[in-house]
Amino acid sequence: MHFTRSMDGEEVTLTSWPRCFQGFDRPTQHLAKKLVLDFDVWGVYIGKALEMLNNALRDEYSFPATRLLEIRFSRALVQRQQEDVAADLQRVQANINAFVQRVKLMAPMVNEIKVASRFYTSDLPLATIQCFSSLVTQLYQLANRISFSSYTGSAVIDLQLDMIGELVRMEYEVCHDNHRQILELARRSALTLQLLTIISKTGVDLSGLIRDAEGAFTEYSRLRTLKLTWRAHVTVSHGLIFKGALPFPKLRHLQVTQDTPFGDDILFRGNSATLEFLSVNVDSTVVDILGRYRVFTPTSHPKLQYVKVGHFSSTADPVISVVNYMQFVLGIAPGAPVREIRDGLTGTDLQTALSLLRKHVALQVLVLPNLCLSLWDVVALIKALPLLSDLHTLPPIFGEIPDGKSQDELSSYVYSTYAPMGERFRCWRVGYSWGQNPEEAVKCVQLLALACPNFSHVVPPFSDAVRTTLPLVATNASSDFDDYTTRVQHLVTE
Repeated sequence: MHFTRSMDGEEVTLTSWPRCFQGFDRPTQHLAKKLVLDFDVWGVYIGKALEMLNNALRDEYSFPATRLLEIRFSRALVQRQQEDVAADLQRVQANINAFVQRVKLMAPMVNEIKVASRFYTSDLPLATIQCFSSLVTQLYQLANRISFSSYTGSAVIDLQLDMIGELVRMEYEVCHDNHRQILELARRSALTLQLLTIISKTGVDLSGLIRDAEGAFTEYSRLRTLKLTWRAHVTVSHGLIFKGALPFPKLRHLQVTQDTPFGDDILFRGNSATLEFLSVNVDSTVVDILGRYRVFTPTSHPKLQYVKVGHFSSTADPVISVVNYMQFVLGIAPGAPVREIRDGLTGTDLQTALSLLRKHVALQVLVLPNLCLSLWDVVALIKALPLLSDLHTLPPIFGEIPDGKSQDELSSYVYSTYAPMGERFRCWRVGYSWGQNPEEAVKCVQLLALACPNFSHVVPPFSDAVRTTLPLVATNASSDFDDYTTRVQHLVTE
């Protein structure tokens, strides 16, 4: 038995791997909010692993604060264990019953159970599958919620379909071997599911999520969070086509990640009266499709507040058009209260893209992690976006200084021309750029602070550069900002 705990003491992990067990104190037990039981069963069949874990879980162990119990089956069993399990099914079942009872006594407040497995059908004998499913079924009876994070083959899912009732949370990785069973399990839980995560690495058709083999439509009446990920290096020809209202009347969070080209069967085409958070990370070829079908309009998602948009490069179109991409981003909900845009811009038509951005006056968070903007680009954005509070870019540069001003005149020029602006602007998150001159970036930050009275954070700070290059740029400026030097010193060093 082996024990580990997280740095904050809120997670305790116990593994059945036969190592020297180091006991842990009562305060650790009482603080733990998450208990992980890891069946590290390489070469040890499931019955033996349960027996070892039962023997190690002493009677005095108590986890009164634990709400989440995670069961991990972290290594595949081997086929030769068929005889070991089959010959001793009664004893294995007794160990399962004892383990579940011990968990019930040890952590009586558990209300959520997560089962993580990496079992493929070819790895498991039937008797082992039956034992695994029996364990999961009994655990299901302990908690209000149970979720599966599974690489499980179809044989295991078939047994779960027979033995497990409706689910509240599901997390599955699908493949050609198991996707039909997983989608059936999801449809059967349509009235209870609140979170659904599906990861596909094989480009399987997920349209069965909302329609069964006979074409009957399924509505997920309680689903609040839907996360879909395609990671196959193949063309996905079947997405989820929703015409009219999305079949999720209470959906608030939609996250779509896709790094493989779609066909014209768009992932989603519909509307939602409840959607608030949208995260889309898609291949660049999808951008044109989304724009062509105008997936998002002001009336289609009236409550949309937070948007994160990113893209992956595709082999077919490795360089995405900045202008087209920004038109798609801004077209998500033009005029609606979109709060955040994330973008991986790498194109050259920067000014056109920025001019599009400046029209979206409701933006609060702007993430441009691959762009190096000039100080004057940043000033123009802040002036045009009155609600902007958080900006993410590469380290800034001066760019072409306007009106022929010298650097000695910049502090007075910036203050007299732009201050005060950006009343909501608080934070500039500056990424790392190889070869970037930190002194130039620091000066840009200092000058921006002259014009933005509430600008208070730079992440990461420029501590090393500031110690040697902090200029007293306020010297030639108005007495109205006598505290400027002190404020900027704090701004870029804290």
